[in-house]
Amino acid sequence: MMKTVRLARRDRGITLGVVILLVLVTMALCFIALAMWAKKSELNREKIRLQELKKAEDAAALTIKDLEMQGVLPTGLGPKEGEERVLSAEDSAKAVSDRRDVLFTGSKANPEYLADQYSNFQALVTEVSQRISSLILRHQRAELESRLAKATLEAKTAARPDVLKAREEYKGKLQGMIQEITSRIDGANKQGAEAKAALQAQVDKLKGEKETEEANFRDFERKETGKIRKMRNDLDQMRAKEVIKHRVNVAHGRVLKPDVSQKTAFIDLGSRERVVPGLRFVAARQGKEGKFEYKALLEVKKVWLDTAEVAIVKAYEGGGPVIDGDMIVNPFYNPRRPVIVAFAGHTGDRAFNLRLPDNNPKPLRLSAKEAANRIKEIGSEARLTVGLDADFVIFTEVSSTDTTRDAWPDYKKAILLEIPLADAADYYEFLGG
Repeated sequence: MMKTVRLARRDRGITLGVVILLVLVTMALCFIALAMWAKKSELNREKIRLQELKKAEDAAALTIKDLEMQGVLPTGLGPKEGEERVLSAEDSAKAVSDRRDVLFTGSKANPEYLADQYSNFQALVTEVSQRISSLILRHQRAELESRLAKATLEAKTAARPDVLKAREEYKGKLQGMIQEITSRIDGANKQGAEAKAALQAQVDKLKGEKETEEANFRDFERKETGKIRKMRNDLDQMRAKEVIKHRVNVAHGRVLKPDVSQKTAFIDLGSRERVVPGLRFVAARQGKEGKFEYKALLEVKKVWLDTAEVAIVKAYEGGGPVIDGDMIVNPFYNPRRPVIVAFAGHTGDRAFNLRLPDNNPKPLRLSAKEAANRIKEIGSEARLTVGLDADFVIFTEVSSTDTTRDAWPDYKKAILLEIPLADAADYYEFLGG
């Protein structure tokens, strides 16, 4: 596998120096910002004080206005709501005349008219008092504004020396920091140059290693390409060959003295033909084209030298009753030698159904290892891998519609070696599953 090599950038040291310089400049700007923030805090405090003075002034103006309204309102000559002006001589004279005519009815021809208008003097006195109050309030307001301006000027004058002093101190600190940063930048540039030289040497070394690895990879690629071609040729050969289906076409003995009512019978095979208790046979008769037609499933219960007693475990539908002379068959049994059976497909500890119903819809009640153990118990050999000496191969497969039988290596091997294949669901019945 080819290793990925990262090449270091040649400007790595220079970039580090620039970053350090930017960091120091940023620190300097932060100190300046702190100084300006301190100055702004003082100005904000002064602004708050002036705002409080302004509020006090506005409150005094409102108080004066309320007093003015309280003094003028009973006469009916005061300014209307929303008006800020003070009555002038012209306004007051006209207002007094108009108000008098409304409040006191009479004729100007009446000699006693003036005597009846006793309220005119009060109205005039009220007007004069209001004007005097207004002048006093204006004087007080002007004096308050003067004091406020003076206090503001004094605060600015007092704060200026401290601001200038702090500015000079920060300036000196920044100068020292700039010198320190400059020396650090020089040192970083020097280290960067040394690191650059070392990295360049590593790059040259890695280039040589890369060329070596590329040559090794080309050799590996050529070898793997040859293997792939060989596998393709094997696959083509397998596709050209037909699958040999294993068939049960050899009878090993015959049924003797069957008792269908008691579900028992005898067979003409005994211990000298390697028959053991638990071994299963199928009673069959010769059908069309030489094929066996199965009647019932038999299981050996007792064994003698040349005979054995069997139980009729299950009768097959349409097979008819078991009669004397019926043939008995079992693909896992041979009276002369052990049958060698190999497994292909899933060979684990669990049992699975076949992949598709058209292959074989029967479920598997035995795993490959359990079936192998039962084959050994009846005196035959079972192997979980396919070899040349296998009599036939039993195929088991995980229930899945996403894979084909060709995906199993042992299945392809059996086809290439032209070994007969059988489905596990058809043959496990001979093992009790």
